[in-house]
Amino acid sequence: MSPEQVVRLTRFALAHTCWPHLDVELSGGETLLLGPGWLRTCLEGIRAVHSNGRSVRKIVLTTNAVLLTEEIADILCEARVGVCVSLDTCEELAEGYKRVCPEVLSGIRLLQERGLSPAVNAVGTKRAVSGSAALMRFLATIGVAQFRVTLLRPLGLAKAHMEELRPDTRDVLRSTVEALDYMRESGLAVIETNVMERVFRYFADSYVHDFCNTLSCPAGREFLAVDARGDVYPCGADLRKRSRLGNIYQGFDERQRERVLSRYHAKGPHFLRCFACKARRICFFSCSACEYDGALDFFESQCQACQALFEYFEQNEDLVAAVYRAATERNPGRSTRRASASHGTPAQEELAREDRHHDS
Repeated sequence: MSPEQVVRLTRFALAHTCWPHLDVELSGGETLLLGPGWLRTCLEGIRAVHSNGRSVRKIVLTTNAVLLTEEIADILCEARVGVCVSLDTCEELAEGYKRVCPEVLSGIRLLQERGLSPAVNAVGTKRAVSGSAALMRFLATIGVAQFRVTLLRPLGLAKAHMEELRPDTRDVLRSTVEALDYMRESGLAVIETNVMERVFRYFADSYVHDFCNTLSCPAGREFLAVDARGDVYPCGADLRKRSRLGNIYQGFDERQRERVLSRYHAKGPHFLRCFACKARRICFFSCSACEYDGALDFFESQCQACQALFEYFEQNEDLVAAVYRAATERNPGRSTRRASASHGTPAQEELAREDRHHDS
């Protein structure tokens, strides 16, 4: 996609959104393959776009950092771009760290030297999730403060390998507990954002880190994905032809748009049990793209892992509360409403009392 196309798309989105601002994420493939000239022109064009009093609030770029040079780091710094370094799999780190490409570590250092704080994202397979604490300790040594493991989902090429690669309930629970323990023991030296979101959901009423993690999928409502051809999809995780909403150059068929979005936003009968499940407070509700594709075994594994984790939270509330306290003390504005006594547990009531005392 040329810089002109990116700017045209940004202008199109700003003109049609009902939101007061727009966030733009550039991802691939590998975004840096197009070179520093493309990147600079693209970012300058995005920042210059205004429509109906709206502008771009935030730009995020996802890269594997292999091609990240000093020139590119300067461009990203000047344009105030948030950077996510995406690894194909965290097995590269989990097995002794020596397999991490030196160019990746160099790219991370270049960003840090310019005051940027890149986050790291990795795909969680069965082998990869087993060393969460060791992985987070390594990230702390290279100055990475934010990390997320995205569990492998039955989409695209991964669908044919789910049986051998997907972590089971015990794997997910063990890796989550390890990450939670490390965050508590290290004073949040590295935050695993999915784990932290569950902690906030357990103790607070209104903390959502990722729009995906809600009962009602916001795909096509709060975000869209556009490929190099201008084809528009509800979500960047699902770029299949049948999920195409339309094209920014050729237009949109209203019936096709409604068919696609109805598949995303309609929940199957198995979701009825969610409303009576106490673990729903920390649940990510699986993925709509996976659900309507018939991958109910994936839903079941996610459900079982969430219930097991919620049980662990209940049995170890003091440990979980210590992580919550550390996070709210570091960023007081992040949680605006703590749990009230209606949640009933001693730890939650204590946190509510602390919050009332702080407010007074």
